[in-house]
Amino acid sequence: MGFFLKNGKYLFNDFSSGNKGDCLTLVKLKYGLDFHSTCTKIVNDYNIWRKNSSGNIIIPEYTQQSKYKVTSHEPRKWNLLDKDYWIGYNIGSTLLTEFIVKPLESYTMTRDLEDMTITGNHIYGYFKRNGQLFKIYQPKVDNLKFIKVGDHIQGSEQTMNRPFLVYSSSLKDLMSLISLRLNLDSKAPDSENTFLPQSVVELDINTYQKVLVLFDNDSAGQKAAYKYQDKYGITPVFLNYGEKDLSDHIKVYGAQKTKQWLVPLIDRKLNE
Repeated sequence: MGFFLKNGKYLFNDFSSGNKGDCLTLVKLKYGLDFHSTCTKIVNDYNIWRKNSSGNIIIPEYTQQSKYKVTSHEPRKWNLLDKDYWIGYNIGSTLLTEFIVKPLESYTMTRDLEDMTITGNHIYGYFKRNGQLFKIYQPKVDNLKFIKVGDHIQGSEQTMNRPFLVYSSSLKDLMSLISLRLNLDSKAPDSENTFLPQSVVELDINTYQKVLVLFDNDSAGQKAAYKYQDKYGITPVFLNYGEKDLSDHIKVYGAQKTKQWLVPLIDRKLNE
């Protein structure tokens, strides 16, 4: 969850629930109030705070900091650590090459005149066909697993005009899905909480025989998937055998077992 300034107004964005808005929206959601009660509570709480404050009241003015941006990166060769990581999700060198995933030795982020270079194992760059880096993936860190560098619909350059399309939750899940060799294409937004552009979705609906959404089987993934259903009538699919997403099912249960579960589920959704 983050707070930020936009056009001089404080806003919030809760990435897990999908809620966003201004101070009124935040208080309304937090206390379950209607609009009038929300305004009343804010005014009353503020008056109580002013009454109980002693001395001069100084209300700080917050300014928005410049954001770090990825300004350079250094490639490296694949190693056994990389192989051990990706092969667990049934993703080998052929798929990594097809979807232009490359290992990185380091990357540098810049804010104003300050540079910060990050190195380590398990740093990967996601690239477009033109060689442009659009995302950095760091699966072994707790924070900043994904760093967005540019806009791109993942998988959009690798579609093969198959009859069906599945929206996946991430590029890793997308590649795991493609590794099962099903007769379908797949695309993925930046994240489950990032809605694909309406023009793209409408074109996909008109191009493919049917479009499905296969997002994570948790509250955030289900909520995001049902948004596609509510707005476009796209059927959601949830693989629920103890793991959160498709790639984790493959890692725990193996590709063959996961495929045995997934194929009947997709077939049933395609025929609804």
